[in-house]
Amino acid sequence: MQTHVTVLLADPDQRANQSLQKIFAQRGWKTVTATSLPETQSVAADLKPDAILLSALPTADQALQLITRLRSSISTANLPIVVLGKSSPADRETFLQGGAQDYLGAPFDSKGLCDSVLRQIEKPLTVASAPENVLHDAIRLSALKATGLLDSPPERSFDRLAQLVSKLLGAPTALLSLVDSNRQFFKGHVGLSEVLAGARETPLSHSFCQWAVSGREQIIVADAREHPVLKNNLAIQDMGVVAYAGLPVSNGQGQALGSLCAIDAKPRTWSANEIAILGDITKLAESCIAQAELARHPPKNASGYDRFVETSGEAISAAVRILQKRPAALDAQVQDMLLQMIDEYGVQLVQLNRMIQVVKALQA
Repeated sequence: MQTHVTVLLADPDQRANQSLQKIFAQRGWKTVTATSLPETQSVAADLKPDAILLSALPTADQALQLITRLRSSISTANLPIVVLGKSSPADRETFLQGGAQDYLGAPFDSKGLCDSVLRQIEKPLTVASAPENVLHDAIRLSALKATGLLDSPPERSFDRLAQLVSKLLGAPTALLSLVDSNRQFFKGHVGLSEVLAGARETPLSHSFCQWAVSGREQIIVADAREHPVLKNNLAIQDMGVVAYAGLPVSNGQGQALGSLCAIDAKPRTWSANEIAILGDITKLAESCIAQAELARHPPKNASGYDRFVETSGEAISAAVRILQKRPAALDAQVQDMLLQMIDEYGVQLVQLNRMIQVVKALQA
């Protein structure tokens, strides 16, 4: 029987947490508490407890929302979750379908509670993919469709982003992926095999990028073969993905559309400077995506141009930051690429300003 157990108690009622702490203390288990959704998510990601005991009260909707957040983050996706709630078969089914491993309705006894937690700990949770309800979100998919980039032909501006990632991070493979409901489409890429370069997509069974989208967070992995969630991903054996650094790529309205990532076929530790540079190139990618959306759906009023102006400005700042950091890989070719991009984004800003003036004149 496992004795060195740490349980995260997530309940807004501190007295309830204290009561549960006494139960687990009798077993010699360690407990930590959290009284809000953000605190629970933060503590779970940092501490990696053996299990999470979540109260379904005061509102079941909040509890389900928290479970979705935990399942969406690669840091917490595989943690066992036991829910304490009302003694309702309907509630039990709702929470089990929502991502909990067990549901205990009132009244429950201390032995039954401890036994339930132990069962989940001793039965490791295998996570194959990010939650469908997050990746299939209608608003996110609509935003992705609005770009017009899914299944679009190769474009130099997007492949150039992958080249920058590869050169500046010294990674043999780099991708700008767009994550659809059941696949990832490579809008920009470098270093793929001939077959993958021709297909320009894989199912999500071969995707690390889906986690950057679902959790809206950076995914930094030195060796995916040892990662508790990613070790089951088929990209490892079929694509040779071992080390991975990916950041979510979003539109101006906060919807995660895909990921910009660097990949290595051997283990490596990604430095803070490399992650910062990847973040800057992500800003360039978001500006490219914004321009594609703008070309298809011009705003009908002047204020609608604000987010496009913002992304172009952020892209210029990002390119300048990379030049100022002067990474070792900043050779003449890379420098020319960045300077050319700064010039292009500057031209975009001028054009946007002209369009804004035209719209204002028509509305006057």
